[in-house]
Amino acid sequence: MLLKDNHSIKIIPYVTYSLIIVNIAIFLYQVTLSSQEYKTFLENYAFFDKQFTESLQGDVTYQSVIEWLTLITSAFLHSDIFHIFFNMNFLYVFGRTVEQKIGSFQYLLFYLLCGIFSDLISWRFDSTFPNFSENAHSLGASGAIYGVMGAYLLWFTKSKIKLIIPLTVFLIPIRITSYFLLLPVFAYETLLVIANIKDGIGHLAHFGGFVSGFTIAFVFTKIIPTIKRRINNFIRN
Repeated sequence: MLLKDNHSIKIIPYVTYSLIIVNIAIFLYQVTLSSQEYKTFLENYAFFDKQFTESLQGDVTYQSVIEWLTLITSAFLHSDIFHIFFNMNFLYVFGRTVEQKIGSFQYLLFYLLCGIFSDLISWRFDSTFPNFSENAHSLGASGAIYGVMGAYLLWFTKSKIKLIIPLTVFLIPIRITSYFLLLPVFAYETLLVIANIKDGIGHLAHFGGFVSGFTIAFVFTKIIPTIKRRINNFIRN
């Protein structure tokens, strides 16, 4: 369990807090549903690979929302208490610092884009694996949160993260540099994708979210400023 990083948050991270509240509220609604209601709820708002493909081909899908909107709605659904707890834990620790760096509006767009790209990457490549299931679907904020983690790794490589490690009946608090935490996490997800592990967890979406977040952050903070600087230098000269 993560506790905090070593950055002083000098703003009120409205978007991070709002995302946490909305995710928890939707999860509390989910647990009130009967089994059939929950199944229908997922069919309407989770991201299903097959249905998304059919919608692109012009086939009619019977959902309450337009199929491409499930790229967003699926990021607010969670399968169980552990799923939402750890997602919101990571979002709280990493999200506030990233939001402070780029601003709340930009952070919201970034978060949603990471969630969308994580599902699209999962959809595009999951069907290439031999044990692909036609019922494959995605739900959870993990893809977007892994995107936040990817940006955090780029921007705050040497930040210190405080976390608690359970050791039998004891809870051991430790501090670890962010790259010692995030790089192994990314490597782990990458290996699971390569090994084509199917354990009910969206490892490909995690991988896609992390790569998307890191790439978007790199483009907007490294490449674009460099291009602008070179253009300005060319104009002056």
